[in-house]
Formats: sequence, C-alpha cells, structure tokens
Amino acid sequence: MRKYPVLFLAAAIIGTVISNGCATPYPKSRGLTIKKRIVSHHLGYPTTLQIQWHGAASYSIQLGDVSILTDPFFTRHSALRVLLGTVASDPETVRNKLCKIPVAKAVFVGHSHYDHILGLASTLEYWDDPAVRVYGSKTTRNILAGFSSNRADGQWHPTDTSPGWHDVVPGIDYQAVCAEHAPNLACCGVGLLFAPGAVPKPMTKPPRKADQFKVGETYAYVFKLSNDYEDRPNCEDRTFTVYFVSAATSAPRGFPDESIETVDVAILCVPGWKNTAGYPGEFLQRLRPRVVVLSHFDNMFQEIKGLEQVVPTADLDGFMKEIQRHIDYPEFERLVVPEVDELLQFRKP
Repeated sequence: MRKYPVLFLAAAIIGTVISNGCATPYPKSRGLTIKKRIVSHHLGYPTTLQIQWHGAASYSIQLGDVSILTDPFFTRHSALRVLLGTVASDPETVRNKLCKIPVAKAVFVGHSHYDHILGLASTLEYWDDPAVRVYGSKTTRNILAGFSSNRADGQWHPTDTSPGWHDVVPGIDYQAVCAEHAPNLACCGVGLLFAPGAVPKPMTKPPRKADQFKVGETYAYVFKLSNDYEDRPNCEDRTFTVYFVSAATSAPRGFPDESIETVDVAILCVPGWKNTAGYPGEFLQRLRPRVVVLSHFDNMFQEIKGLEQVVPTADLDGFMKEIQRHIDYPEFERLVVPEVDELLQFRKP
C-alpha cells in the first residue's frame, strides 16, 4: 500500500465536503437487521452480554460486573475542521457520554487515528481511576503522553500479540494479532492512507491536528468475558467471545489463533472493505460468528442529532450483501446494524 498524504488530503477534501449532501440514512429492515432499545445505563446481567455502540469504533462491552471500552471517540468535528483546522475532545460531550456507561476495567485501542483515540485522555480524566488499563501500541502511548505523561506511564500497557490468552482482570482475557489498516481511499490502483506511520517518541503536548494522530500499529482483538469467577447462587457460568477489528484488513492479517474456532460476536469495520482482499468473506468463514455487528459506518463528520447518516465511502449496502454471501455456516444467527447509543443484548442459545 502506498501512502501519499498530500494526495489523500486533496481527495479527502473533495469527498468529505460533499459528504453531507451525499450521505444516506441508515438502512431499514433487510431481514437480517434487528433493532433494540436505547438505554441510559447498563445493568450488570451475569449471563447476558451487553454491547453498546458509541459511534465510529467505540464500544462498551459488558458481562456482569466487568466491562471494557474500545477506541474512545465521542467528539465529532466537520470534515473541513478535521482536514484544515484543529481537533480536540470536548469535556462536556465526554462527560455526557460516560455518565451513562459503567467504568471500564480496560480500554483497548485498535489503532491510533484521531477518530479512535481522540477521547482517550479525557475518558481517563473523567473516570480518574488509575486501575483502568489502556492497551495499545507505542504510538498510542506516545500520543497519550502529550495529554498526560503520568497516565501514559501508569495506565498504558503494550498490546501483547504473543499466542494464547492474556489476563486483564478476573473475568476479562484477550488475544491480539497484528492487522493492517486498509487504504482510506483508492484511486487508479494507488492506496491512500490518512496519517500513516508511527509516533516514535512521547509527545510533550497534546496533538491538535488530526494528521498528528498517526495510525501506528493496527490490531485485531478477541475478548473473552466470563462470569465463572463470581460466586452467584443459581447462576449458570457463561463465557462470551467477541472479535473486534477497528479497520478493514486483508486476510489473513487479523486472523486469530487457530485455537479459536468460532466466536459469539464479530464486530467488523465497514469503511475500506473494497480496498482489501478476503474481507469480510474469509473472516466470516474463519471466525464463524453467531452474530455480526457492523461498525464505523456512521458519518463521523456529522453531529448526532436524530437520524444518523452513513458515511458515503462505506458502501454499507454492498458490505451487507457481501456478508450475506458468506454466512452459510450453521452457527450464524443474525446481522446487526446498530444505531449510535443502542444497547444490544446477547444470550447463549
């Protein structure tokens, strides 16, 4: 994949300036899509997995009393501001979002673009709990250092890509594998990636430009949430596995360890899928998820007011059709196109 920031900037300005006029509303029922209620607070159901989408690739994932947060991003800016101005996380927006969800035991970062970690520092500040762990790349750590060197030193943990499960806290384990970020745009066979590269040294002040949030290393995760560490009378042990990838990636990059034969839920990023090989088809055949949840297809340049829009470059409809071509395995139950702040609940068959 070739990386030309100037070409990307020119193409992105043209594409995103017209995005508000070209964006389409979320699709309605297509047979495989379900709707759930919007809620204000999670309840700690010990045998029901709860997943809430906050927009982009940010999710709260909870079972019982333990929860994790992925790729915190809550403050949205217009396309022109992202490309030509400054970006910052709005404390009030973050507070209004986080007061409605439980404090996570850990935050997992798939990659370090601004729309994946712009809210990381303000999230940690709001929770103000040094026990909350942050898992991500060295680029994630070095960007976080620009906001708070203490949090970067005390709360960041390098994502472990060695084989096997890695303990976080009782009830939460994870596996991670290296993936790659698909080109944001492709033109005449040239892949254009926004903010390529890494941040090699700790920042000394917060980044203010979107292209200062370099992509860094990209990871796919499998989370394992379990209630078997709890002593609950008359409560059956439940364990759920959730696959999460923050960017479309070409197969087999992003495939988990062979010991994982199937997962309960796969959260798949939509934008960029046409610029990959084997995604999502080979991933579905490899993971064999019971439930597929679509991710990052919302128009992140639009404030969330009423009906959300699909970012034009995502081709959500095409992605859904592609998924339907590869779900002929017996474990499959349903495809979910969530709305922002929608709470999804999953139980074992």
